[in-house]
Amino acid sequence: MVRKEVVALGNQETGKLKRRFPVSSFPRLLLMLLAAGAGWAYVAGIGGTWSVALKVTPVMCLAAIVGRRSPLICLGLAASAVGDALLDLGRFLPGVGAFMLAHALYISAFIKADRSLRPGYAAPFIVWGAIAFFAILPALGGMTLPVALYLTVICAMMWRSAAQAWPSTNHPLAWIGLLGAVLFGASDTLIALAQWRLGFSAPGIAIMALYWGGQALIAAWARFPFIHPSPRVPAPPR
Repeated sequence: MVRKEVVALGNQETGKLKRRFPVSSFPRLLLMLLAAGAGWAYVAGIGGTWSVALKVTPVMCLAAIVGRRSPLICLGLAASAVGDALLDLGRFLPGVGAFMLAHALYISAFIKADRSLRPGYAAPFIVWGAIAFFAILPALGGMTLPVALYLTVICAMMWRSAAQAWPSTNHPLAWIGLLGAVLFGASDTLIALAQWRLGFSAPGIAIMALYWGGQALIAAWARFPFIHPSPRVPAPPR
């Protein structure tokens, strides 16, 4: 009798442990560790000929973590990884095109989460884009149109992330997507200022931290169930 009680208690404790640390979370943990290690190695400059692979690894790990939970975000992360590789290989315009595709996919995911227009939330990002554009305009030359299009798309992405974070949504943590989008936008803005205003183009630790942090928060946002909102049930009449 005592033995049965001990076994039952052991099974109960094992069940609690599995609920707290499910086995299915271990692959995601390994992917996060791989992403952190690859990012550190890239920023430290110890990758050598493997630097391109190290640069794309963190975002590809995030894409694997998101998986089928949000195909749009997963594809956006994959497009971002392609953009990372192309920019690292000196293919600027194709790299910009890949990132524009990533932003378009993120915009679609944010709209899917909340279709409310909320045009007032576009105002701060319009100001953001205008300041950044006119700050670098004298040095753009033939890149004026591509850069203008890119700034428009990324500001639209930040606007839609803000629109879905409105308090009327059915989950209070929707702001994670907004924060991720803003960090992503900040990293791209700093890259543009560094290249066309300050005269250097190497991605520093701050820029990469903003970029990977923004992508990680967008991926975290995609893991939450509130991005697939359930139909709202109208309140019963009084």
